[in-house]
Amino acid sequence: MENRRSHSLTGPLLSGNANNGTNAGSRNANTNNRATNANANYGFRLYREKDLRLCDPASWQKKLTGDGERFPSRNGTLFDRFVSHYTLVEAAMKAQVGKRKSKQIQDFNKKFGENIQRLHDQLASEMGIPCQYRSMKVFEPKERNIMIAPFYPHRIIHQAIVMVMKDSWIGNLIDNTYACIKGRGIHACMFDVRDALSQDQAGTRYCLKMDVSKYFDSIDHEVLKQLIRQELDDARLLHVIDNQIDSVPGGVGVPIGNLTSQYFANIYLTPLDHFCHEVLGLKYYFRYMDDVVMLHSDKAFLHHCRVAIENYLNDCLHLKLKRNWQVFPVASRQIDFVGYRLNHKGVMLRKKILTNFYKGVSKLAKSQRQIELKHQLSSHYGWVKYVDKIHQQNIYKNAEIKQKVILN
Repeated sequence: MENRRSHSLTGPLLSGNANNGTNAGSRNANTNNRATNANANYGFRLYREKDLRLCDPASWQKKLTGDGERFPSRNGTLFDRFVSHYTLVEAAMKAQVGKRKSKQIQDFNKKFGENIQRLHDQLASEMGIPCQYRSMKVFEPKERNIMIAPFYPHRIIHQAIVMVMKDSWIGNLIDNTYACIKGRGIHACMFDVRDALSQDQAGTRYCLKMDVSKYFDSIDHEVLKQLIRQELDDARLLHVIDNQIDSVPGGVGVPIGNLTSQYFANIYLTPLDHFCHEVLGLKYYFRYMDDVVMLHSDKAFLHHCRVAIENYLNDCLHLKLKRNWQVFPVASRQIDFVGYRLNHKGVMLRKKILTNFYKGVSKLAKSQRQIELKHQLSSHYGWVKYVDKIHQQNIYKNAEIKQKVILN
């Protein structure tokens, strides 16, 4: 008889027989299988932490449903895809990335398959699942109240919604909308503004810079629901999304901290993007979430755009502009946007980010003689590496002189 070495197990997925010679039956487990040994008569295996990290959602769906097929992505079947075991397993894996040491995730993983099955049954029955948020204040880059949803089931649901809707939602955004989109983050936004300034100085003489007042807290639930319904006609999935939107009482606001809120916030200003491009005819329009930069050759035209945009936001989206909007000549003043300062001459780092860089260098210099910038200050390096070469050299030189360290 083969000597089977025991493994350190995270926990059973559902239930089953400890004897490999006995059929475990559907949705049960044979506990003495190796992690690599496939037994035709099981529903689940026990898993190790390594297996959890390397989990292939398609294989888990096959174990849970009896087949490995994915659901089609047309609107009529999106809810089926949303509640599928494949989607829920992958969503659970994504939701716990970087957080697997937390107690609530460890408790969830002890009964991983059982919890996935329970969530599948709840969602498939269209049962509403109320959410109780935990709030936390953060002060960088500014004071905000972050709403933290429980990992199970809500952060899994958020991931699952995004998995089935992301392509549709992103596909409706214009090219110059950024934030929370793969390949279209801070640096992509900065590059596009930089290129516009360098390639068309005459057409980018003036800048209109503005943002929305208390944006996340001001999103109207009914308007958001109507915007989502323009692209989705699956009533059951709409019911789930509506529950997420209505998790904040009062009919206004989406919780900062939810994955879905980032997408909702981008969707909500999509009509403004099209208004600026197609009605106002703005060629150089860049939006990073609710921060907007517009460039034009005519200062008076930008003032006209500001009035039109303010009226559009008030009338159609029930939002208000902050009073700190600005129209100014780019030649005499840099554009402070997405962490950088830009004009026709080039790109520099925002002063606050530069100060934080020097503080990081100073802190490391107290404990060691040499600093490897790429590894020990990688987040700061990610900012500094994209500024103009002369500005970058001055930053490194100042850090060396002040701290007497070598930056690699």
